[in-house]
Amino acid sequence: MANEPITIVDNLYDTRKSIAPGEIGYDARLAELLKTRGRNIYSITHSRDLDGVGSAAMLVHYFKMPVKNSVFTGYTAEEFAAASSEILGMSPKGAVIVLADLGMDAHLLDSIGELFDRLRKDGNTILWLDHHHWLGDLIDGVSKRLDFLIAGENPSYCAAEIVYRVLCKRDEFGDRLAHRVHLSDFKPVDTPEYMELEKIRYAINYFHWRSKAPQKKLRRLADYVSKGIVDNGFIDKAYRAGKKMSEERLSKMVNGSVAVDAGVRIAIGFGRNVVTNDACRELMAKHDADIGLYVSKDHYTAHMRSSDDVDCSLLARAFGGNGHPQAAGFPIDKNAFGKMDAKARKGLVGLVKEKAVWTYSK
Repeated sequence: MANEPITIVDNLYDTRKSIAPGEIGYDARLAELLKTRGRNIYSITHSRDLDGVGSAAMLVHYFKMPVKNSVFTGYTAEEFAAASSEILGMSPKGAVIVLADLGMDAHLLDSIGELFDRLRKDGNTILWLDHHHWLGDLIDGVSKRLDFLIAGENPSYCAAEIVYRVLCKRDEFGDRLAHRVHLSDFKPVDTPEYMELEKIRYAINYFHWRSKAPQKKLRRLADYVSKGIVDNGFIDKAYRAGKKMSEERLSKMVNGSVAVDAGVRIAIGFGRNVVTNDACRELMAKHDADIGLYVSKDHYTAHMRSSDDVDCSLLARAFGGNGHPQAAGFPIDKNAFGKMDAKARKGLVGLVKEKAVWTYSK
């Protein structure tokens, strides 16, 4: 997938084209469109990493989007329904609405279509700038309901970088922020620059684990990031609490984990409130596995990381999820797996093995 072209659908000018991932560049027409709307700009971005927060921060910094106009969401039906209600509750009219760092999962197609129809009815312009793999039929299904789309696996740029390169005039601040988000979003590397971002990654997780108002916390964080701030008292406090909680639960999750062989070796652990990178890394190390699969029991989501020679996004898509070759995830059917007790966990492990055999034995 790394060498596949990405798709750009421009319904404002009735064009569609494919380009190499690294060829994404400034679009003066779209930038001017945002400028003409003044502060009448909204965003819907991924809630669980710096890329989603950074995408919103770019709009705050360069177009003065009020940070209260940003909405953050995950990929479950419940999360997206809540985000839809929130953005509709803001009653945007004649605005530009930017989605970023959100791939298209098949199970959300109808919900997203309904949201877009309601937004466009009120004269809103919808731009979707993404860097995940999209199936062709999903591109076709979504592109009819919006105004501009960039879709496809992009090994060169994360979503915040795409927002920056397409909509913003480049400068020293933007280059620095884009570089930081890129480091945070792609494969972890043991460098001082990457480790500098550890606090903000833990803080984002902690807001989801313990905050009664994660949207409010994430907006505050996006405001700081829009000013180039990735470490202060607010972030440090959440980081310390999140790191302590994650470390306490990590060993329990790993000790109760299992591994299955299905063409590739997959280590599977069940837990709560553990940072995904840490969880998957420890699972892979314990079981000498190709894929680490961490199941968040309270959010009914599965999160994967994989070795360089195994594409875990293939398994994610077999479950109706999405992601990148070495970082992907999928929603888990809450009705099917109930309280995630021992019987349900065993059933999910069996289903993972079944789908992995089908996926990786082709």
